[in-house]
Amino acid sequence: MTQQEASEFMVQIEGLHHAFDEDEPVLAGIDLHIARGGIRVILGGSGSGKSTILRLILGLIKPQKGVIRVDGNDVVPMSEKELQKVRRDIGMVFQSAALFDSLTVRENVGYRFYEEGGLSEEEIEERVLEKLSFVNLEETLDMYPAELSGGMKKRVAIARALATNPHLILFDEPTTGLDPITAHQVTDHILELNRRWGVTSIVVTHDLKYAFKVARKLSMIKDGKIIFDGTKEELLESKDSYVQQFLE
Repeated sequence: MTQQEASEFMVQIEGLHHAFDEDEPVLAGIDLHIARGGIRVILGGSGSGKSTILRLILGLIKPQKGVIRVDGNDVVPMSEKELQKVRRDIGMVFQSAALFDSLTVRENVGYRFYEEGGLSEEEIEERVLEKLSFVNLEETLDMYPAELSGGMKKRVAIARALATNPHLILFDEPTTGLDPITAHQVTDHILELNRRWGVTSIVVTHDLKYAFKVARKLSMIKDGKIIFDGTKEELLESKDSYVQQFLE
């Protein structure tokens, strides 16, 4: 990999293979290059391996074969200790929001700082408020997840993902289960992250309407392979039968 490639791409995936069962590969030779500062949407049906790609990027699971570079660093051979350093620059918004039920919103958003230490209570409070302000939820500081709506939980999860000012954020089905108004708010937040801070985003979804709102480039997975990689306009013009079926 050249220095130019490392500076151009935030994530490079090459020849990625993964299977939870030897007879049923989930990913069968995935190649993806995510431009720095871009928004990439990964489309596919249920069980197509979309969310598995995010888990592999985070190093939560290891692939059977392939290369995954994050900001120029190959994460596949890394130890857990080495991965922790890489993960400091990655935010993750899970499909279920995955907030800690026993912690307040303040403690959820500032969780990594409380765990790692190094910042004063005042500094943590300042960062937490800044990120909650971004998602318009400053008033929820002392509330618990059980007191929040589904949309509020998702927005708190975005604030938590932002806490360490990452350059890469992974979104797993960010609008699933949300009403149209809240889904629109979440979409606006993802676009604003890109506009304001140049954050690179990878968004996994099966929701075409939402995908078209946020995507600059889209990739579609079927049978463990990328069958489409391009713009919205190119997707709409694709003659591939599965793409046409998905669009309909």
